[in-house]
Amino acid sequence: MERTQADVPPEAPPPHTARQQYGRPATDAQVRRMLGEMADRLERNRPGEALTEIGLLALVQATTPDPVLSRALRARIPEVTGRSSVVRRDFSAQLRELAAVPLCCGRPMVQDGEQDVCRSCGAWADRGAAPASEEASDG
Repeated sequence: MERTQADVPPEAPPPHTARQQYGRPATDAQVRRMLGEMADRLERNRPGEALTEIGLLALVQATTPDPVLSRALRARIPEVTGRSSVVRRDFSAQLRELAAVPLCCGRPMVQDGEQDVCRSCGAWADRGAAPASEEASDG
């Protein structure tokens, strides 16, 4: 019995092909905005004091109650543990630096000329634009 066109399963794209990651650019933009908000809060409230691990968790919870954004935010910010003490003003500066770097696949994108490139999936973005894939740019 011959296979007809309807019986043939569609071909899947090769695993190395870059794909558009729906939702990630929007989440990245929100996380970057929230990093700026967190930095502002740290600079307004007791900027010369030490930031504790509990204080950092409270700051994340005060910034967003959304569990998805909260996880994305916690994944992006540096850890503060009991052993490492950091001044709130210094941590605010670190957050501002992180807010300037775009993310893809949960990792910072690397600058390559005029573009930011994801080392994980191959997606790229022109400076100041949302991430797009190489596949989408082909037409």
